[in-house]
Amino acid sequence: MLRSSDGVGPGETCRTCDVDCPCAGDNFGFEHGTLREWVANDVRGAAYPLAVVTAGKTPYDAFFSSQPTEGKYSLVTGFDGCGPGDITLTHYKMVTSDQQCVKFDFRLQYDLTNANQNRKLSVIIAQGSTAETATIVTLPKGKKATMNWSQGFASLKRFSGNVSITFDWSVPECFSGPAWFEMDNVRFPSKDECAQGPQNFESAASRLQFTLSVLVALASCLVAMMLVSRRIGRT
Repeated sequence: MLRSSDGVGPGETCRTCDVDCPCAGDNFGFEHGTLREWVANDVRGAAYPLAVVTAGKTPYDAFFSSQPTEGKYSLVTGFDGCGPGDITLTHYKMVTSDQQCVKFDFRLQYDLTNANQNRKLSVIIAQGSTAETATIVTLPKGKKATMNWSQGFASLKRFSGNVSITFDWSVPECFSGPAWFEMDNVRFPSKDECAQGPQNFESAASRLQFTLSVLVALASCLVAMMLVSRRIGRT
């Protein structure tokens, strides 16, 4: 067992935690700048391997650029490769009775117009022989779309003690269309917030961009009104 006083180095994972001996640096927000504390497995020939990145990263010109919702770093994956296979990311955590759900921020973009099967992101909570799977989002075959920032949600009500939390991106085909997935701010909120379930939202950067757009529109209207007033004054 890795104790907090021992420290956890790159590539090491704290698989057993308790209240008296918590894991060192959970890194649920990816703010270590690496996948420290996580166990990552990628699909064969991953189009863009699982990675922790700063803002501004994109695999394709037509796709959005990364923009963390919390701190400096977020997690990204190309959500594509030579399947069938799965991209998985697992964390081991000591869950208390007050922690009834896990939430996280995510967004994605994809073009599956040539795909014959759906892709899917699930969260699997496991403890011993007990496991519970929550389907977070399904990417439908034959479609392309962009999904803005949303909240992922998985219940922890059935669990207490050491659990594994696995994010599972299923890739059923071999390079059937590009995709891009970003995730950040994995957290364990209060019971009240858990009771609300998942909620859609926009990041602070998106809200700022919207506010600036409104201000620019208002400024344009004011300029137009001034020009009209001047013309009327001249007649």
